[in-house]
Amino acid sequence: MIAYVTRFNPRIFPRPLFFARAIKDMKIYLLRTLPGHFRDPNSCRVLYEQPGYIRQNDQRVGKLIVVRLTSSDISRIINSCYRQDRTYVLSGLAMEFALAGFISKLEQDVVIIKNVIGALGAKLAGKRVAIDMMDLWHCERRDVIFNPLDYTALRKVDCVIVWSKAIAALLKRAGLKCIEYLPFGIDLEVFDPKRADIKLIYEKYPQLEGRVIIGYSGGGHTYHGVHKVLAAYRIIEKRNKDVFLAVQTWGQNPLISRMIMHLGIRRAVIVQPSVFNDPLRLSLLKASSILVLPTSKSPGVYLAERTTMFQFMSTGNAIVAEYSPGSAGVLRNGHNALVANYGDIHDLAEKIMFLIKNDKVAEEIGRNARRDIEEKYNWIILAKKAKNVINALLNKR
Repeated sequence: MIAYVTRFNPRIFPRPLFFARAIKDMKIYLLRTLPGHFRDPNSCRVLYEQPGYIRQNDQRVGKLIVVRLTSSDISRIINSCYRQDRTYVLSGLAMEFALAGFISKLEQDVVIIKNVIGALGAKLAGKRVAIDMMDLWHCERRDVIFNPLDYTALRKVDCVIVWSKAIAALLKRAGLKCIEYLPFGIDLEVFDPKRADIKLIYEKYPQLEGRVIIGYSGGGHTYHGVHKVLAAYRIIEKRNKDVFLAVQTWGQNPLISRMIMHLGIRRAVIVQPSVFNDPLRLSLLKASSILVLPTSKSPGVYLAERTTMFQFMSTGNAIVAEYSPGSAGVLRNGHNALVANYGDIHDLAEKIMFLIKNDKVAEEIGRNARRDIEEKYNWIILAKKAKNVINALLNKR
């Protein structure tokens, strides 16, 4: 039997649900410490029981108790690279021992840990362990650097499952032997813009109807590169009176509004935030003539095959992406996207303008992107590889 242990809410970060659909009898638990378990044993219930469902009365599953020893952790003087839970080497070790107690109580012999926190604890508990690496944590620096405990965990576990070909290549260069690439992809059962009602976005934002919509929906911080979308659109707006920018972020809309005012952009709407598969968001994606995927040199973005990318591909609309090693693992210039040079706003704008003027090219690119989703990155397809990865781990001695 296999347990998937996560620090994150599966309703927001649904990777455990993907594995549970693929692997029979898999159970999902929220990562917690042993003291937290003894304080409220009943809250350590299985989060997932049947494919596609999480019991609603399990929303109060006990949360991870973070060991706050950083203020007295002298190891940060030697190595200032903290972990994703803000612990350093000594406080991180204390955390792993606390987590090991809880993980040892799980009946499963094989444990998949989402990201690195808890992986050493699972090894201490005597489990066979795979890390499902959602984020390449880099101490919030602009270069790639590992916390010593994180690097130890990556080398000690039985295998590391990564969501990006670029990250897989990096970890292989770091000397890791068992690396399995398993992209996040998309669940077309719950997220399919093709089935969306396009009228919803026009009813809410009537100024978009009849326009060439340049769309973006995703993270709104500068490390997502969204400011480059605005800068490129400013160039386009001066040349084409039919274009309209539609931007939606998860909570950074005030920042976007200030950027739009600063750049002097006139034809733009800021769409209200929503959950990832909200009907209005799906309608926006479907209505967008061209979707723009920017990036930044932040390793967590630059090396990632981002969820937003797969969502854009599922629309069947044309994509213009800024180059990154992460997106290059999926997007091919001229096939399923047009790829602009990194950091070149004018190239980004020119490629958007090219697609506006060449409908047939835009339609072909969008059609190829959708086909790739259906044939390569659909959860139904990816589930087969997930089974192979887990079976190999089960048979490993």
